[in-house]
Amino acid sequence: MSYFKNPQGFKTHTYGKSIDVDNFPKTQKYQCWDLFAFFCQKEQLSVDTYCSLTGYAGDLYKKRYEKGYNKYFEFFYPRNAKRGDWIFWNQHVAMVWDVDIEHNRVNCLGQNQGGIARVTFKEYELSSALGCMRYIPWIKEEGMTGWVKSNDKWYYFRNGEYLTGWQKLNWSKGSNWFYFEKDGVMLTGFHKLPWQGEYDWYFLDENGAMCTGMVTLTLTFDSSGRMTGGRK
Repeated sequence: MSYFKNPQGFKTHTYGKSIDVDNFPKTQKYQCWDLFAFFCQKEQLSVDTYCSLTGYAGDLYKKRYEKGYNKYFEFFYPRNAKRGDWIFWNQHVAMVWDVDIEHNRVNCLGQNQGGIARVTFKEYELSSALGCMRYIPWIKEEGMTGWVKSNDKWYYFRNGEYLTGWQKLNWSKGSNWFYFEKDGVMLTGFHKLPWQGEYDWYFLDENGAMCTGMVTLTLTFDSSGRMTGGRK
């Protein structure tokens, strides 16, 4: 269970306070990184929060897989940010509070924003961010249902849990069968997949929809004659 429960719980716990987790000298206390590291500590996440590339918070997002964040977060582009996401720039990290796509602005709950050594709100340019991390326990608590694109991969959530295996789902072009791997990732292309205990070949188009009937495909082959771009 999440320590903070939701973004509002995190705000109530931290707003107006000065957070320091590493007891650095006074000139380096209360950095933006401290607030994110404080979140990870309280949530008991087994991740590396050391900014090991440049010393700035953006290092954490750039090395998000090596540091283990994929176990606890889904990753999103800045334009898909929502309240409660951790959003990263090269030299800053904060929690998203409100997003104004039309004006390319994001209002963030963060520390050391404008040189203020406590947790406050501040607006930033949205499109210049590296990306966002969305905390999975909060996704589940919200009871999310629907399509989610994360790190160029598609998932489908139902009541906060991603689906796996064959699923017949509605989308913008109607109702189709889709296949999701054990980690929830939707498949496309040729795959040998199970159906009622037996395996056979299926083709899932670029949208993930299972194809039926007569289908015209454009296939490419490498110099050795092997087909590329689809069959696995």
